[in-house]
Order: sequence, then C-alpha cells, then structure tokens
Amino acid sequence: MVKVWQGSKEATPSVWKASYQITNLLVNLTLGCVGIYYQIFKIKSDETILDRIVGHDHMMLFSAGQIGYQMWALPIGLFFVSETKSMIIHHVAVICVGSVTASISCGFRYFTPFFYGVIEISSVPLSVMNSDWIKKYPGAYKNVRLVFGITFLLVRVVLWTPIYWNFFSLVSMLLYSSAIISTQIILSIFILASLVLTILQYFWASKIVKALVKGGSKNKATTKLD
Repeated sequence: MVKVWQGSKEATPSVWKASYQITNLLVNLTLGCVGIYYQIFKIKSDETILDRIVGHDHMMLFSAGQIGYQMWALPIGLFFVSETKSMIIHHVAVICVGSVTASISCGFRYFTPFFYGVIEISSVPLSVMNSDWIKKYPGAYKNVRLVFGITFLLVRVVLWTPIYWNFFSLVSMLLYSSAIISTQIILSIFILASLVLTILQYFWASKIVKALVKGGSKNKATTKLD
C-alpha cells in the first residue's frame, strides 16, 4: 500500500520507514486506547496483593499484542530501518516481560493495561513526528513535538514511577519467597527486563526535557527517541 502511495515499485529505505511508522501509529493507537479503557473501567485500585499477582487472564490480550508487535518490529528495526541501539534493547526487553506475563499463572497481568497499553499513547505523536510529511509543516511539527513531550513525561515518568515500584516490590517479594529454581530464574529475568525498560524511560525522558528546555533540533527529537 505504501509502495503504491509513494509511486514506488521497490521497497526502498523510505518505503520501509513509511510502512514502519504507519504500523507503529496504528498499533500504538490501538494498544493505547484499549489500555486507557481497561485502566479506567476494569482496573480496581483497591485490588488485593494476590489478585495483582495472579488471575486476570482476560488481560492476556495486552501481552499477546505486545509480543506479536515487538517480534515484528525487532527484525524490521535491525535490518530495514536502522533503529537505534536503545530501541533494539527496548524490543528485546518487552518480548521478555511480555512472554512472562503471557505464560505463567503469577503473570502480574493486573499491571498490563498500563504498561502494555496506556503508555503507548505517547508513541502516537512520536510516530507522526517521525514521518517525513510532517517536516513540511514546521508549525504542526512543533505542536506535535510538544504534545509528544508532555504525554511521554506524564505517562512514562509521572504515572509510570509509582505503578512500577508497586509492581517491582510485589515481584521481588514473590522471588524472595519462591523455592523453585525455575521460577526464580523466570522472575529474575522478569525483574531485570523491567528494570531495563524503566531505565530506558528515564533515559529518553532526560533527552526530551533537554530538547524542550534548549529547543533541540528536529533531528535530535526524531532520531534519538523511541
């Protein structure tokens, strides 16, 4: 479709990039909207500790969606669109955490609408920013860039931090109390991958703040972030 739209008969780098950004936009918009719905109408803030660890099998759709998308994005990012190293690490880490939440009974699926859904809404304006056509409209680009910065900092720092540390404390408690080696290995990978993702959020957030404060260039905003 993108090849026809651009009048190209071959999959050139620009075609791969356009296809990649369109897919990003659609997937992130879908996951973000569904995540917001679940977070508002399905998630109970007073859920017991046990219910935050086990159950919620119907929320496995978030894990399946993330695994499928990241397994597609990883090879495309590596071989066709030259993704940054941080994004490649991000893809691998999400596949790791997604596989755990999708495959074990104590999968902490209570947290998946936020971590696999809500936060993706900040990637929607980023997909628009990374599109070539937006660069033709500096005013629109500036506004989208501002919306991206605000939504990223809100959902991936302000909201992420307290929810993540609640999740981290519960996983650590389960790991400490587990006597089964296989469970200990799985939970250790789970915690490590989640920490990597959290560090990446703060790393990207620091770049966004610097760009917003210093009025960073378009290239910095579009090539160095998620």
